[in-house]
Amino acid sequence: MLESVNIEVHPGELIALIGRNGSGKSTLLRTLCGLQEPLSGNVLLYHTYIRKYAISERARKIAYVSTDTIHAGHMKVKDLVALGRTPYTGWLGKLSWEDNAIVLEAMEGVGIVDKQHEFIDEISDGERQRTMIARALAQNTELIYLDEPTAFLDVINRFEIFHLLQYLTRDKGKTIIFSTHDIHAALAEADGIWLIENKNIKYGAPEDLILSGELEGIFNTEKVQFDQRNASFTIKKIFGDTIGLEGDESIEKEWTAKALERLGYRIEKDKDKIPSVHVLKSGEKTIWKLQKKSGSVELKNIYELSLHLRKMLN
Repeated sequence: MLESVNIEVHPGELIALIGRNGSGKSTLLRTLCGLQEPLSGNVLLYHTYIRKYAISERARKIAYVSTDTIHAGHMKVKDLVALGRTPYTGWLGKLSWEDNAIVLEAMEGVGIVDKQHEFIDEISDGERQRTMIARALAQNTELIYLDEPTAFLDVINRFEIFHLLQYLTRDKGKTIIFSTHDIHAALAEADGIWLIENKNIKYGAPEDLILSGELEGIFNTEKVQFDQRNASFTIKKIFGDTIGLEGDESIEKEWTAKALERLGYRIEKDKDKIPSVHVLKSGEKTIWKLQKKSGSVELKNIYELSLHLRKMLN
């Protein structure tokens, strides 16, 4: 149970809700939507207690996309999106010309117009997620909650969903709150972070939480560490041998350094260090020269360099 929660969200913001498994992210979203009663306290929507809204009225103000599996295999994409107009059409569900225009605009907004006549079970996971977001858009609400919108999606679809959420907040003026485990993308794309820790919520701009050490404190473990400079997670390295690294500053040298650390080497800035790796660039060509006590060897890529270094470690 969360305690002492007192936060606000402002129009046009993209807010990421993050926290460890079991911290209460989904429960908080459902409570904010009015889908379940708060254990204590109140949720205010436009300065009115959310429980005072009728269900149909609330559905015109809030759209919610859950992580539940879509059981609508025999329904077409357009028909599922059209369900978002239910708060406006009544129990008959008859769409007016205006309703159809809104449904079409929602599908265009998420890029699934070309899939509108296909069945839900014939499209990809990413397209199904876009369909559910389109249904939320068809509700024409200013506030949208999404529970793990990028779960089970590949990297391309994940970033396309994040790009879509940014478009909806920046270009359409929607206010979006979403839970996610994709912390790296959330830190890069969200306007604000709600961080659940020890039954409390800490919030601020992504950069504020990084600089304050809040993220580092909650996600660091014995085996995993948060890199404050790169806003990324890495396995804590146990360094063994040392190695030198020479060469002009370049992206090739940066990635060579990452490879050396991945292999368990600690890099020293001693020009006379043996062994050492020299990253040599000539035009568009790069050569990696490994200097050892027994001599030097030239390698054409980091993979070949890794093979030689692993043999040295063994």
